Amino acid sequence: MPYIDDELQNRWFDFAGNTVISTNHQIRLTSTRQSQLGYLWSRLPLIGDNFEVEFEFKVDGSHGHLYGDGFAMWLTKQRMIPGPVFGSTEKFEGLGIFFDTYDNERAHRHTFPYVMAMLNDGTKLYNTGKDGSDNELAGCEADFRSKGFPTRARFTYHKGNFIELYLLWKAEDEWSFCLKKHDIVLPEQIYLGFSAHTGEVTDNHDIISVVTRTIPPAAKESAPKPEKMKKSSSSGGILSILFKMILAGALVGALFAGYRYYDQKSRSACLSVSIALGLLCSLTTDIALSAVRQSKFSSSQQQANNPALPTPFLNKDLQQHILATVRPKTPFHSHPDNW
Repeated sequence: MPYIDDELQNRWFDFAGNTVISTNHQIRLTSTRQSQLGYLWSRLPLIGDNFEVEFEFKVDGSHGHLYGDGFAMWLTKQRMIPGPVFGSTEKFEGLGIFFDTYDNERAHRHTFPYVMAMLNDGTKLYNTGKDGSDNELAGCEADFRSKGFPTRARFTYHKGNFIELYLLWKAEDEWSFCLKKHDIVLPEQIYLGFSAHTGEVTDNHDIISVVTRTIPPAAKESAPKPEKMKKSSSSGGILSILFKMILAGALVGALFAGYRYYDQKSRSACLSVSIALGLLCSLTTDIALSAVRQSKFSSSQQQANNPALPTPFLNKDLQQHILATVRPKTPFHSHPDNW
């Protein structure tokens, strides 16, 4: 269907700036020329607490790796106020969703193109140098530029419940989740708008079709609980280190005391064994000497009673041999060097 009527106007939308209407093809917000600005705004506010906006868009150009800057979708109280945020004012009241294709900061943890949402009450400013990251509500990476098939976006709003955005850019008829935030309430009267601008780098930013519809309310959802962050401080870190050092010292002390106790017990056991062996050796020697004396005495008695008997039962050489065998060569001394 045509985008304009016979009077070169559109029944539902106003357009201005560098916007160009290509009948039966697209509404081009900016072309591949520097310092352009164009926008498209609904004439009537959106009605209802639960609605959906689905639109088809196309972003492409002919400048290789240098292109920009992107375009925005707006749901705000203000309309048709030009400014530095993708062609619209930065002091807006409502929601802006930015399809950013140019990285100004060069220090982000995500790649570009990047789609992000920003909620504003008219007091926050969009920091162009940081690509709005200071006030980002949520976002996702989406390489929607220069596709060979139609790219689309579908935004859903349930008042006081959540907002949600899906994008179609990976493949035809394949929707991908982008963002979802809970407990969002937009102003009572909001207008739907699209805007784009170019700076030193350029791109074609086209809006192909826009469809809005009222939808049934969704069941109330609870916002996911944020992950608890571990609290850390310098004092806590120092106390933790001191506690670990004291614990390690106590463990080393306990091990040393155990070693000393074991060492003393081992030394006492060795001393007791040495003394016992010495006493046993001495007792054995005394018993052997007593046996020798008794044998000698018995032999002498028998020889006196019976002179015909031969030489004594134990002669002198045999006695010396027994003494040399039983008695140790050196006396036993209980001294630590012998332990």
